[in-house]
Amino acid sequence: MLSYLVSRRRRVQGALLARDLSIAGAAALFSLWVTCASGYQAVYQAMVLVLIGLMAYPFLKARRERLGEATEPRDLPTGDGAGALPQPSTILPPGSGTTRPTHPVPGPG
Repeated sequence: MLSYLVSRRRRVQGALLARDLSIAGAAALFSLWVTCASGYQAVYQAMVLVLIGLMAYPFLKARRERLGEATEPRDLPTGDGAGALPQPSTILPPGSGTTRPTHPVPGPG
């Protein structure tokens, strides 16, 4: 929600933001407590695993993009019509070669 608040891509409700921030704060405090209580050896082992994951991520993401499994992020349409996205019936998978659907696809609602 914080990314939506900063980018102003979606409307953010104050109560939900407060709930999410309190849960995230409690989770961060718990994580710090567990990290301090676990000892240095467990912290070093976890750091090695995270670094391995960071090195593997670009290769896995490139593979997903190459296979067409990665989807583009979409914003929700705004109520005023400015910046509204096309309806799902006009969105086609990458590489389909056409810009319009060949047959009508029923949309939501």
